[in-house]
Amino acid sequence: MTILRSLPLLAPTWIAACASVATPPQRSADATASGAATPAPMKPFERFVGGEWRVTWNSGTTSFDTWSWGPGRWSPLAVTDGSDAAGNPMLGQQVVYWHPGFGQVRTLGGDGAGAGTIEFDGELATASVELSQRGAPRKLMARYAFAGPDRYRETLLEDLGAAGFAVLTQWDYARSLEPSKSRRSDVAGDRDLPDWFEPLAPLLRGAWESGRERADGRSDRTRSTFEWIPWCGAIHVRSVAPSEDGETALLLDAWLYRHAASPELRCLALTSSGGVYEGRVAVERDGALQLDLQAYEDGQVGARVVRLDPDPDGTLRERVWRVESGARTLLLDTRHDPVEHDEERRTAPPSW
Repeated sequence: MTILRSLPLLAPTWIAACASVATPPQRSADATASGAATPAPMKPFERFVGGEWRVTWNSGTTSFDTWSWGPGRWSPLAVTDGSDAAGNPMLGQQVVYWHPGFGQVRTLGGDGAGAGTIEFDGELATASVELSQRGAPRKLMARYAFAGPDRYRETLLEDLGAAGFAVLTQWDYARSLEPSKSRRSDVAGDRDLPDWFEPLAPLLRGAWESGRERADGRSDRTRSTFEWIPWCGAIHVRSVAPSEDGETALLLDAWLYRHAASPELRCLALTSSGGVYEGRVAVERDGALQLDLQAYEDGQVGARVVRLDPDPDGTLRERVWRVESGARTLLLDTRHDPVEHDEERRTAPPSW
């Protein structure tokens, strides 16, 4: 999916834990045969998971999209890699998620600039996206016409006002099970942490654990990681925990990003239960984070304030409040301990 090529993302959850490197996508036959069942609104996106979707430009270079499931299979993530027509690195992300507050499948991409909705109708999908930018926003539409399980054509259109939508271009995608060479290492060092995220640098240097080991031998521990994604200009936070079968359960994906048309920092957080948390982010000079969020979860809508404060003893304190009629009620007050994080995994490009 080319319409939303690069998206700047956000960060943590409340927060329990995050692991920044996920398991690489598997073949499509494996992707839906194991793990939790896919929620009904997201079932059409099962066809994207498995292998990679390649497009070849007229110059002979290729780029490819790789899809993997987010928490609870409520939010697949598409990562774009490869080269553009001129041979330059072409990197980006697009997150697709069910929004329970609006009853829609939504998308976020393009350095936080592109946001919209996507709907399936049999073998045809249509995405409507508004690209926020300085000046007038652009309204785009993408149509995806599938020809069997392993091919589709994407047609990109733009709203020209009174003239209606006009076709800008088309691309043909085909699934491949052979991995292509990544271009991530070509740009990993090109973009340093920007000034507005610099106070968060200590969070990026390891993993953070909270919880305890239970008397029955099971663990309530969660692990969280914060990762700077230079080609998207965003911080990705992932929280994981051990599951009963000994595997790792993905609890939360979140992104911190700067809105493309303003200096505002924003957050989008997606949970394994299908919850969506979105709103503003404030980064303080001492590395503290405050997130003022609207929460959509368990059929309810409400305001939440999340605060992460680094303590002098090296721990990270997390507090969450529910806000009603201007009054705060403390819901969570916990600490996250810094832990050693495998250096190779931490510094390597994300596998998702």
